[in-house]
Amino acid sequence: MSIVFALGVSPAQAAPAWERDYAVKTTGISNSRPCTIVMADYQVTRGDNATASACYAIKGDYMKAIDGKADGKAAVMKWEYFPNQDAAVKRRGVCIYTGGSTAPYRAGTCNKDLPEKGLIRIWAGVRNVSGSTSLHDMTFGPDYVCLAFNGSKAVGYSRAGCEMALNRG
Repeated sequence: MSIVFALGVSPAQAAPAWERDYAVKTTGISNSRPCTIVMADYQVTRGDNATASACYAIKGDYMKAIDGKADGKAAVMKWEYFPNQDAAVKRRGVCIYTGGSTAPYRAGTCNKDLPEKGLIRIWAGVRNVSGSTSLHDMTFGPDYVCLAFNGSKAVGYSRAGCEMALNRG
């Protein structure tokens, strides 16, 4: 007997729920948890000029959201984890930093426990509605960065798409 799910999506194919975490303040951008990869800044030029950056540190699985402007908006890092380049998203989430843009506390980290091998795709953005954890209340840049990793080493990196990350090792 087979079971048919709405929209033809089986439980194995369904996207995972979004993990939502608030970042812990860290001193400086390059601290004891340096980033393996820093993505392009998110910057809105249509009026609010909000800025944010996001990066990922393989050693320790730290997501880092960096606030680039005192604008009342939280910096956010959105991420997706894939076991390999042909797999569907296995985990995904947001890391929200509400600590402000004043040095030395311009950044915050979320500590995640990801598998030792795979691909991670990250975006930087801002939260537009104070206190919200809804993705509808966040704005992210159109560009993302992919990082392929194995253990504590990066084996590929690409701004051109995740399919390219493994070919740049």
